[in-house]
Amino acid sequence: MKRTAHSTSMHKKIEESVSEIKKVDFSNKGKEEFTIKLNQVTNEISFYVNGVLRNKIKLIDAEKEFDEMLQIAKARFLQLRSKQPN
Repeated sequence: MKRTAHSTSMHKKIEESVSEIKKVDFSNKGKEEFTIKLNQVTNEISFYVNGVLRNKIKLIDAEKEFDEMLQIAKARFLQLRSKQPN
């Protein structure tokens, strides 16, 4: 069976919907987390999503970059919190 542009498009949309469903980990009651880890010995920063390593980079001054990431996350969290009604 030959796929038309429309059927290919629909197939892609279905795959995207299924991948969105897979993102929710119901074993953890729908909770998700991300973690940024600094290894001061190797000067590496690692980025984890739900316990899965997504990226790892080696930097000259990894501690400085880690501190900047922490400040960005704190500032954004406080900004969002201040927008919430009392």
